[in-house]
Parts: sequence; structure tokens; C-alpha cells
Amino acid sequence: MDQKQNELYFLWLVVQENQEFRKRNKTVVEETLKALLRTLEIKDRYTHGHSQRVAFFARLIAENMGFEEEEIQEIKLAAMLHDLGKIGTPLEILNKPGKLTDEEFDVIKEHPIYSYEIISQVSSLQNIARWIRAHQERMDGFGYPDGLKGEEIPLQARIITVADAFDAMTSDRPYRKALSLETAYEELKRCAGTQFDKEVVKVFLDVYQNHLAEKQVRKKRA
Repeated sequence: MDQKQNELYFLWLVVQENQEFRKRNKTVVEETLKALLRTLEIKDRYTHGHSQRVAFFARLIAENMGFEEEEIQEIKLAAMLHDLGKIGTPLEILNKPGKLTDEEFDVIKEHPIYSYEIISQVSSLQNIARWIRAHQERMDGFGYPDGLKGEEIPLQARIITVADAFDAMTSDRPYRKALSLETAYEELKRCAGTQFDKEVVKVFLDVYQNHLAEKQVRKKRA
């Protein structure tokens, strides 16, 4: 096996060896997966902080779309773990300062599958694994890895997609500086209905702009 396969096999063994313990303590399993995520954050400097911000954005959206608290927590966890499969992506691709080649992008596109394969080993996290697998799908059917379209994509995955894209646009990347908030807002609006779910975009823009306004009010009062 090559290095990437060895890493994924090792992670699979970690999960499998804890099978009985998983049944008794879901919290510890989730913490174990988060520890694996921290391993990725050490490997990929961009991932550091990204997963936490995506989880925050996803929670804001879910809270304002009528989800019950238990499912909000599941959506937050899925958002936190959505890039876990990148632990199998070569470092030189993750941190490449220039544009990826088609072949390199094909490698990146495998990460939702690797995330799914790791997390789906946990019987209590099957839904979360399914949402994570679908977080790079598009409403128009041109996403990956399965080419799902519209309502075929779980709503929870559509929420993570918007949260993930917004943080990607507003963060420094190896190949570009962060976009302004206004530019990111316009990009979400432009791609609503093709790449993104229109309703999810609307909810996110409303709730996030209100969140920023409330932060400014609190800052002025402090």
C-alpha cells in the first residue's frame, strides 16, 4: 500500500479496535474523531480553525431553519469533521501555493469519500457520515463524489456546503488572499440555485449579517 492508503488503513483500525467502547460511549468516539481532525490540522495549516468556523456557521443556519437541538448538534459535528478525509491527501497538494493541476484536484475530490469511509465505521454516526460525503455536491448535479442533484442532497449537507464555501472564500488560502465579506456575500447569491441551496443561502446571509451587527453593538457597549 502507498502512504495515503496506509494512513487510511491505520485510521480504520483505530475506529475498529474501539468497536465495543463505541457502543458504550458515543462522546468518547466523537472526541477520538476530533483528535484525528487535530492531526490533520497539524498537517494542513489551512484546516486549522476552518473546521471550527464551518461548524459555527452551520449551527447558525440550522438553528434558524427549525431543526431540533439534537440534530443541530449532529449538523455541527458533521461540519466539524467534514474535511477529516484530507488526512489521506498528500501534504504537497494540501499546501500547494499555486493552482492545482487537474490530477491534483482529482486527488482533493476524493476527500469526502475518505471522510465517509472513516466516520461510517461508527454505527451511531451513519447519518453524519452520509451528510459529510455529500458536502461537495451541487444543486445542479455537477458536484462530487456522486453527482447528486437538488433534493437528492440531504439538507444537512446543503447547510454544510454553504458554511464551508463561505469560510473558504473569507479565509487566506495558499494560492490567494481572503475575499471581502461583501464579495463572498455576492458570490453566494450568484451561485444560489446552481451550486448552493437558495433557501440555505438566504437564511445564512440573514442570520450572519444579524450576528455581525449584534457583535458591533456589544463591542460599542463594552
